[in-house]
Amino acid sequence: MEEKEYYSIGEVSKICNISKKALRFYDKIGIISPDKVCDDNNYRYYNRTTLLSLPVIKYYKQMGFKLEEMRELFEGNTYGIIER
Repeated sequence: MEEKEYYSIGEVSKICNISKKALRFYDKIGIISPDKVCDDNNYRYYNRTTLLSLPVIKYYKQMGFKLEEMRELFEGNTYGIIER
């Protein structure tokens, strides 16, 4: 099976069992962003690496992390979380 370069928001939603609304919200607040946005229709596309980070986000959420804390983790700023 050939690996795709980009996955549409609908494909990501199905593969990762997360709503398109949640994906758009995560983009809005800076947790995870699409790797490509089509200029013609603003469709969002995600690469495999980004797709693989979604289960991590879901895990952190189940463990009780707040969205702000997750954003800091994904940005690499872990000191603020450790100090709390």
